[in-house]
Amino acid sequence: MSSQKLTLWGSKAWANDLLSYVIRSLKGECFKACWDIRVQFALIVKADLLENGFFWQAARVDNWIHRIEKQHKAAEFSPAVLPPPSVSSPPPSRRSQ
Repeated sequence: MSSQKLTLWGSKAWANDLLSYVIRSLKGECFKACWDIRVQFALIVKADLLENGFFWQAARVDNWIHRIEKQHKAAEFSPAVLPPPSVSSPPPSRRSQ
């Protein structure tokens, strides 16, 4: 006999399991995809949770979406990613003689 637990579709346990899966997916632990695809998946699941009346779980999905977007944007613009500033000498000063 399998040790997996059985959750019924539309139950509170189902919603919590789905929330857990979405969080792991947003972290990149369930399937390989770029971050915007993972966010799209989370938005689809969020709509399903809302449709079934699981507002708290849908709100947590929203929290994680914003967290992942914030991390992605911070990494996108981190100094390690940006090219180093060009070093140039200052323009010569003009002195009137």
